[in-house]
Amino acid sequence: MSRFVDHIPYCRLEQITARSGVHTPRSTLASWSGQAGAALLPLYAAHRMFVLSCAVVHADETPVAMLDPGAGKTKRAYVWAYARSGFDVSPGVVYEFCLGRGAKYPLEFLKGWSGTLISDGYGVFDQVLKQESLRQSGLTATWLSRSQMTHCPSLRPDFVPSAWT
Repeated sequence: MSRFVDHIPYCRLEQITARSGVHTPRSTLASWSGQAGAALLPLYAAHRMFVLSCAVVHADETPVAMLDPGAGKTKRAYVWAYARSGFDVSPGVVYEFCLGRGAKYPLEFLKGWSGTLISDGYGVFDQVLKQESLRQSGLTATWLSRSQMTHCPSLRPDFVPSAWT
């Protein structure tokens, strides 16, 4: 569990188990993780189908550090999140780890899906939306916190939502 919950690399797990008197080579740890991941693929596919069964899907990507053992450092990778509409009665989010943030990743994930895609306006989604079956509903503004709004003289107080006062 520490591998995933605490983000501990296999080399450190190998050292931890050795201190406990159990030698577990990192190749064995990696093999176990790969086997578990392969066993979970049908669940991932079913959850992906569930998320994409919604007519409105939100998409976004976030950078994550990925170990690059041969180089002795980390490199940037991305986790893409695809979520059912916030107004849908059955919530769901599916995550996909990708080595980049190019258009090929959402294009592949959304292949065969039609509906309204809500995104943050990142340029990659322009290419994604060229598909005939997709409609865009991009976020055109960034929500400001209450402290930002009250310290910004150009915003009138009557525009502050009542829930924030």
